[in-house]
Amino acid sequence: MDGGAGLAGSMTSDDAAHDPRGPEVVLVVDSGHVVRSASPSASTAFSVPADKLDDTPLFDLVYRGDRGRLNDALLRIQRDPSTPQNLAVRVLYDLPRAPWAELTVQPLHTGEADSIVVTIRPFLSGATQEPAPDPDGDRYHALVQNSSDIVLVTDPDGIVRFANTAMLRTLGARPDELLSSQILDILHPDDHDSVTAAMVRVLEHPDKVARVEMRARRADGSYRWIEGSIRNLLDNPEVRGILGNGRDITDRRLAEAALRASEERFRSLAASSPSAIFECDLDGHLTYANDRWFEITGRDVGLDDTVWSVIHPDDAGVLRDRWEAEASLDGFGIRFRVHRPDGSDRWVDACTTPLRAGNGVVEGHVGTLHDVTDLVAARRESLRFQAIVENTPDVVAIVGEDLAVEFLNRSAREVFGVGERTDLGSLELQHGFSEAAWVQLLGGTLDAVTDEHVWSGELNLLRADGSEIPMSQVVLAGTDDEGESRWYASIARDISDLKHYQHELVRQARHDPLTGLPNRMLLIERLATALEKAGAEEDVVALLFIDLDRFKVVNDSLGHQAGDELLVALADRLVATVRPGDLVARFGGDEFVIVCEGVEGPETAIALADRILQQTAGLVDVGDSQVHVSVSIGVVVASGHEKPGELLRDADAAMYVAKSRGRDRVEVFDHDLRARVVTRLATEQALRRGIERDEFLLHFQPVIDLRSGAILGAEALLRWNHPESGQLGPAKFLAVAEESGLLQPLGSWVLQEACRQAVSWTVIEGGRPVDVFVNISAGQLSDPGLVDEVRLVLESSGIAPERLLLEVTEGTLMADAAATSKVLGALRALGVRIAVDDFGTGYSSLSYLTRLPVDLLKVDQSFVFGIGHRSGDQEVTAAIVALAHTLGMQAVAEGVETAEQLAELRALGCDMAQGFRFSAPLCAADFAEMLARGDYIL
Repeated sequence: MDGGAGLAGSMTSDDAAHDPRGPEVVLVVDSGHVVRSASPSASTAFSVPADKLDDTPLFDLVYRGDRGRLNDALLRIQRDPSTPQNLAVRVLYDLPRAPWAELTVQPLHTGEADSIVVTIRPFLSGATQEPAPDPDGDRYHALVQNSSDIVLVTDPDGIVRFANTAMLRTLGARPDELLSSQILDILHPDDHDSVTAAMVRVLEHPDKVARVEMRARRADGSYRWIEGSIRNLLDNPEVRGILGNGRDITDRRLAEAALRASEERFRSLAASSPSAIFECDLDGHLTYANDRWFEITGRDVGLDDTVWSVIHPDDAGVLRDRWEAEASLDGFGIRFRVHRPDGSDRWVDACTTPLRAGNGVVEGHVGTLHDVTDLVAARRESLRFQAIVENTPDVVAIVGEDLAVEFLNRSAREVFGVGERTDLGSLELQHGFSEAAWVQLLGGTLDAVTDEHVWSGELNLLRADGSEIPMSQVVLAGTDDEGESRWYASIARDISDLKHYQHELVRQARHDPLTGLPNRMLLIERLATALEKAGAEEDVVALLFIDLDRFKVVNDSLGHQAGDELLVALADRLVATVRPGDLVARFGGDEFVIVCEGVEGPETAIALADRILQQTAGLVDVGDSQVHVSVSIGVVVASGHEKPGELLRDADAAMYVAKSRGRDRVEVFDHDLRARVVTRLATEQALRRGIERDEFLLHFQPVIDLRSGAILGAEALLRWNHPESGQLGPAKFLAVAEESGLLQPLGSWVLQEACRQAVSWTVIEGGRPVDVFVNISAGQLSDPGLVDEVRLVLESSGIAPERLLLEVTEGTLMADAAATSKVLGALRALGVRIAVDDFGTGYSSLSYLTRLPVDLLKVDQSFVFGIGHRSGDQEVTAAIVALAHTLGMQAVAEGVETAEQLAELRALGCDMAQGFRFSAPLCAADFAEMLARGDYIL
């Protein structure tokens, strides 16, 4: 380098010797900042031959604390070669201390490459130009260079001016590879926008700090995650740039992932968080803390803050002792609680390192805090889980992939007779299972656990005494990173009691609790099986549907306890009478069903039914009484192609025929009976549609005052406008309605419509209040909601209560006189009146009749019809009228058709009458017209 040598020789060694400041040295360095030539004065200045400085890095000649300023000067020369740079640095001469010197840095252009001329002029000792020493600069420079945090300085354009050791180490780069580079060139492309935005924010708002998380590319092409902050320090004379602080969090991210992966086996939650970095003096006063310090402690760094201000009072004493004994030596680590201003506590792991000056004296401490609150909680939770598992009554065991026993909780040790100090590795797992369970375990359970990682089911274990225990088990598989099973855990519960209860529940669900016989559910199952078998073998099945006659009378007169005793006695007689193999079941209430397989034909079934009639008939002891028993039986024979429901329906229909024909008899279901059943079913379906389509209406037959001939009221009579058969009277459909449960909704509609119509008549011209008679069925009378229903009808219609007369037949009245009396009394309390319909056709106890709240007796039309030509009917009618008057009631005659009947009834003093003699039942409009005319009929 001739040009460089010539420039360096412009000052001789003699000149240097006469220079009172010391020798001036001229160096020529290449673009890599390596010395290529030196002036002869360098020999005197550095006490070595000048050529020995060749190939020496320029930075090696300058004190390390000043290398940053030299680097800044070299970068400025690269950007602006026209302006020489002057700066003061300490030069590493061969002296006890590095003296201060002035450096001038300017470019030298050669034909081969760009070079730089560095001129070194020492300051006079003690001269005013010599910069004052800056020990704090050394300390902070050391702190920055040796900090585990990344420190980076760029100019406003993002050109790197300084990078500390942590940054270079993180990127695996040399200073010359990083300095002068564009910061975006070393970042992941996906992070360019966020980092650029952060730079813009701090440039626009110098007082703001921008936090970033980014990926930096290493020299080998891989990326490292860095979490940090950006500050604008362009106005800071010591920095004059954009300062970036950060931390490599790649390992933390990997640790967090590994921690999450371990949760499945150990059930522990461990949280990993970035460190809080702080610096304090010897008294613990904070001189620096990063943002994470606030996140953990909940406190900002203030002038008077100390590390002691964040420590939980209960931990402060132990921490002070450790601090005084160890902090100034090599530092120490300790776990304690941080007490936050909001009253919460956080557990932290703290590590401190003494911060020493150049002479080795400890001036303060640098430390980190790791938030381990979640880890402490997880460990406590793990201990809690361990205590729970150990003390749970469930049997818990863990085995390795080779099925070697690794853990047994207390319950498991008790079941298998294993002591606490027993070597679990010596146990044979097979000895804990029944033979069948062990085969199941090896034959499929472990495969299922391996495939699905969990299996649940039943496996029987063996106690130490050899007894077998039914167990409900859940088996879990623990896997490694490749998904291979490495251990198995089993949680088992003794279900002996549950098995017993389940068996009992199944038995109870399929058997009648009173008689112990199969119930309807089991009956249908057995019947379906019998029909399937009969169809396959061309066999015959007979079904006997049995109903106990007059059972309600026993219940009502002797009580339900007596009724239950009677049902049990009947069940015993049926079981004793049937053939071996026949099934006797209680169908419900007082109904029983017998299924007979392998019968030869209807004759065999009828013979069995007759035998049942004979064996069940007679007296039965019930409590202190004896009850005469008889049954009605319906029989149906099937070839196996029928359905259980159809067969039961047909047998039930035959049983009802037996009852209707006098009870205590057997009826066989045939084609004619089937036709009647089909007709009845069609009527029932049509009734349901008729109710939905509002096909019903009321007719009204006048009730006449026999003294004046005036119309006092009307009896509401139900009619059905059948879409195909025309208008039908109640005799055509009421029986089916009652059997199918439709009589109650029909009765409710009749009550509402009759009251509404009666009120409407009062508003017609010349209208006047009239009474309306409404029939109440036995089903309505037994309905607990009848009284409330009548109350609502009275309120909604507006009819005066005394204008409503509810008619109850004599048979219904006396079926349960005591219960009926209560209901009628409640109805009377509403203000309505009560009439007994068809009086004289049943049996009434006069003692009951005197106590019942009845207002009218209606003489049945069969007695009225016989007046004048059938012996006794006139006397009966006279007796009923007299009885009514004696009891303070009124008498109403039904079915009056002739003048002779009318005259006799008036002679007997009967109060009211109705019948075709006065008027046929009329539609509502015609009845209203009759009222408007004011007809008087006699």
